[in-house]
Amino acid sequence: MNRLFWTSLLLATPTLAFAHGDLFLVGGRLDRNNTIIYETFIEEAGGKSEARIAVLTISSIPYAWDVNRYGKQKAEKRYNSKTNGEYYAELLKKHGASHAEWIPLDCSNPDFANHPGWEDTLKDYTGFFFGGGDQSRYIAVLYEHDSEKGRTPTPFMKALQARVESGATVLGTSAGSAVQSGPAMVTSGDPYFGLVHGITETTGPAYYQEFLNEDFENPVHPELEVDPLGGLGFFQWGMIDTHFSERGRQARLIYLAAALDVRLGVGVDENTALWVKRKTKDNILLRVLGESGVHLFEIPESVSVDRKGYPRISGILNHYFVAGDSAILSGPPNDFSVTAFLATPSRDPEVFRLSMKEEKRADILSALEDNDGRVRFPYQFNKLAGKAAALGTREPPQVHQTSQNDPVAFGISFRQEASTQATPPEASSYINLLVGLAPVTDTP
Repeated sequence: MNRLFWTSLLLATPTLAFAHGDLFLVGGRLDRNNTIIYETFIEEAGGKSEARIAVLTISSIPYAWDVNRYGKQKAEKRYNSKTNGEYYAELLKKHGASHAEWIPLDCSNPDFANHPGWEDTLKDYTGFFFGGGDQSRYIAVLYEHDSEKGRTPTPFMKALQARVESGATVLGTSAGSAVQSGPAMVTSGDPYFGLVHGITETTGPAYYQEFLNEDFENPVHPELEVDPLGGLGFFQWGMIDTHFSERGRQARLIYLAAALDVRLGVGVDENTALWVKRKTKDNILLRVLGESGVHLFEIPESVSVDRKGYPRISGILNHYFVAGDSAILSGPPNDFSVTAFLATPSRDPEVFRLSMKEEKRADILSALEDNDGRVRFPYQFNKLAGKAAALGTREPPQVHQTSQNDPVAFGISFRQEASTQATPPEASSYINLLVGLAPVTDTP
């Protein structure tokens, strides 16, 4: 089997009308004191006196299942749909929202999403907050899944789409961000395993029905999985990944986006938000809020494989933004361009306090270390890419490889362009850096 593609990708991805409300994509671990993110979201949702926020925690373990397993008293002290929902509702009110309320919808009561009257129930909400957990649970509950009819939105999802298209603001954190993807949705997996063994499709009635089963467990595993039909579709320009630099997911997103012919990969760090500000239908402003940064990967149109079938991806244009930096997406989701801006750019190597000395034990892919999901050297990509953007010469590219080499090692190359810039003195952000990924015997 070709490791890059499979026939089911020919299935049509559902599309939405233009979504008018602003979107905040948070990379997870959103701190309760991250005032800039909470208050900006509330302001865009109508301001402190008018904001009415609906909190969705469908991606969490259902409260009812925790009650069945541990009893009500212990369930109230665990992280589940109810306790998480009430936590976020109170936190949003603490940050100024006039009203915030948990919607008691989760995998224990999916039929609730099919009740009539959701359009009337949701019409007064000006913002929607999507909590973290497992993004597949959102899709399991908010859509009907049929082997013949495919995926169709429930009445709740139709009402939610109508509110967003009418101007309601959306914030998602962790799984709540990943599920906003339009073209395709990552569900789990290790980048090195995927590069070697290919991608597993996770979609269809049988897959999503499992998430509605109280006895189902979805443990951490290395298989690289994706739903080619995407998520909720409120971000239609690309594919979203979260906990990004902290878990070393750069190569994972590059490979998935390239394999699925998605033009833009968006990777958001923890306690950080990408603010998607819709200026006009075809003019989108991207800004960063919070403590870390956001990766954008512009993916080339063609991907090749070597003689053994391993992927070779070249010509990727990478930008890494922090607070103060921005980008503009110009054009519709199927035909757009990216223009990136740094707040304080430089191309002068003398202003950077950096050395190109190789990091000891560096693993550029930050592969999974064990079944607990820990990663090796999660920030290596950022460190080495920043150095290349600030200090590297245009020829030859710097190449850094994986510590895993059975059956093959992979390498990442970084190359400056004439337009490459970085932010001094530590190259904390950069734009227009060319990136390639390939087996080390064939690294671009």
